Amino acid sequence: MKHRTEAHGFHLSYHWIVAAVAFVMVFFHGGAANNLTGLHIIPITEHLNISRSDFTLAWSSKSICEMFTTLFSGFLLAKFGYRKCVCFGLIGCSLSYFVMSAASSLIFPFLSGVLLGLCSTFCATAGASRLVSNWFCRYRGTVLGLVTSASGLGGSVLCIVQTALIEAFSWKASLIAVSALLLICAILVPLVVRNHPSEMGLAPLGDGEEVIGKRRKSLEKVKEGLPFSQLLKTPSFYGMALATFFSGFGLYMVFTVVVPHFREGCQFSASSAGFIQSFMLLFLTATKLGAGFLSDLLGSRRVAVLCQILSSLSLLMLILISSFPLAVVAITLYTAALPMVTIMPPLIALSLFGYRAQPQYTGVFLALISVSSFAGSYVSNLIFDLLGSYRPSFAVALLFSVLAILLYLFTFFLAKKEDEGKKASA
Repeated sequence: MKHRTEAHGFHLSYHWIVAAVAFVMVFFHGGAANNLTGLHIIPITEHLNISRSDFTLAWSSKSICEMFTTLFSGFLLAKFGYRKCVCFGLIGCSLSYFVMSAASSLIFPFLSGVLLGLCSTFCATAGASRLVSNWFCRYRGTVLGLVTSASGLGGSVLCIVQTALIEAFSWKASLIAVSALLLICAILVPLVVRNHPSEMGLAPLGDGEEVIGKRRKSLEKVKEGLPFSQLLKTPSFYGMALATFFSGFGLYMVFTVVVPHFREGCQFSASSAGFIQSFMLLFLTATKLGAGFLSDLLGSRRVAVLCQILSSLSLLMLILISSFPLAVVAITLYTAALPMVTIMPPLIALSLFGYRAQPQYTGVFLALISVSSFAGSYVSNLIFDLLGSYRPSFAVALLFSVLAILLYLFTFFLAKKEDEGKKASA
């Protein structure tokens, strides 16, 4: 016991070192992923002389592979540990960007998407959630929000850097630079991070007698829930699944086409369109933290409805406006809704279904977000190829956003009735 106390005192700040390293990793990986299609779709499709819908269809290999990887991410992380999985993920992602930089035909985006889809899950929300859960009891939600918010900050910074590289050199130079950064992360992250604090003689931060009262108070807010096999028999599970897909579909119809829309649809300069995307990704950092904080304060269900309302308002504005100031306002509202495809689905599901089947249903909902990412991006670019504008695709996105609001409200109603039914039969 004496050894444990001394070790704990000596390594008291190491939990935050682990969080900081995870933040840096997500900064580069998530930031680069946010910019991949938005900044490069125009030069790549022009270089390959292909349509954007053809490119998106080839790139759909990423979402398809990512869906299956996400479904089994809990099992893989438990079997091999975070260090091995994230090292594998970073090396694979680095190779993916290098393959894309060498693109000379449509097969290259397809292969790049396969590599990124198989490997990126471990470097994103699924991996970060596992690591933070292992290292933190106290501040778990705050730290997870902080770590995942690094993708927005990284996207904003890398957007400026990558735009400069594209203009000064080429789009290939931009992708090679990202490949090198991720390879460096693949070497450094496993050197610092351990799978669990027990490997260093530590306990998770906050896992002690001095905070056990607070922990119990917190845990009482989350019900145990049903086993996954029984959860699959409840209508609210399928309502949540459909609402998650509809929400993600509407949001992702915009996310990857921000720069092309403002450059071609609104006639903004490349620097103005790049500024808006950079602002969006920077503000995303704050919205993830804000959504997590408000979920603790108001409840994740209320925050979900608020985010969907903001999504619908932003999409309506994007359909109607063409001026730069209003474009910034629209993107601000849109970005405030983006936690619906990052931290909110796991928080909403925990509120609805409890912690008993959390690993299984988290994988399902994250996989649905991956599917919605491909579907939304593909449909948006297909509509552009057919009609020459992204505004009609934003109208479709608005329809799905409104439907998502109704689905979430209906799902919350179903879950409440199911809980009441269980209490009555108990």
